[in-house]
Amino acid sequence: MSKENEIFKLDETSALNIADVSGSVGCAYWITPHLRYAKKQIMIDQQTCKYELRLQQMWQGSDGSQKWEWVEVVG
Repeated sequence: MSKENEIFKLDETSALNIADVSGSVGCAYWITPHLRYAKKQIMIDQQTCKYELRLQQMWQGSDGSQKWEWVEVVG
């Protein structure tokens, strides 16, 4: 499993958690409290898809970059 696909369990101290999800580049990402809903394409079969609003959370990179990751599990 690649580091980009790892699922991280979140708690109250999530803002302090970091994860190196960049591979060989060396950029570390911190989870932030910023959330948004975005449309996600859901494939029903090989020719049919639908769009649903799904939750995303922003990660802040040590190099100043930002990325949004889908929140698959809330708990």
